[in-house]
Amino acid sequence: MLAGTRSAACTHSRPAGPQFASLKSRLATNITGIGLLDEQLKQALLGRLAGMPGGDRLCHGDFHPVNVLGQNSLPMVIDWPDACCGDPAADVCRSYLLLKLHAEDIAEPYLDAYCNITNTPRANILDWLRYVAAARLAEDVPDDWAKSVTMPQDDRAVLAAQRRRSSSISSSVRGQSSCIRRDSARSARSRPPVWQRAQ
Repeated sequence: MLAGTRSAACTHSRPAGPQFASLKSRLATNITGIGLLDEQLKQALLGRLAGMPGGDRLCHGDFHPVNVLGQNSLPMVIDWPDACCGDPAADVCRSYLLLKLHAEDIAEPYLDAYCNITNTPRANILDWLRYVAAARLAEDVPDDWAKSVTMPQDDRAVLAAQRRRSSSISSSVRGQSSCIRRDSARSARSRPPVWQRAQ
């Protein structure tokens, strides 16, 4: 993951061209479109988001380990449709959130490594967490919020909405995965072991 962290830092060292949309505007658009949060909370989030730095750096928009291919000595970052212009701290915060949800064991080391490589204070990155988490509610992807990050007291509504959405998705995913496990077990019992099939 250290190679990926260096790749993120390298990406953020580059200025974004005028062809890239604003990361901050994308977050605002996603927060505005969330049906799971009440209007008062949305307006509070949008008001605070307006005071966050805009930034002019190239941001990947969806940086996580699956989007880093190749060897550690020469990693290649793929999947650039969400590339945008913004504050690198917001981009790193999204990566941190994704890791915290799906690969918790590397979330903190990733954040620490990025902060060390770029000399960025950890607080600057985590200041984006409420906005990144709220904007993620607009994405139609299942998350396991049982492993969620700790959020400030006034952001519990964001977390509660995320949990409501995730629990309905998770129950259908759990049902599908138990069917897959049952089918796999049946299939494995009906096939001879690999060493017998080779003969």
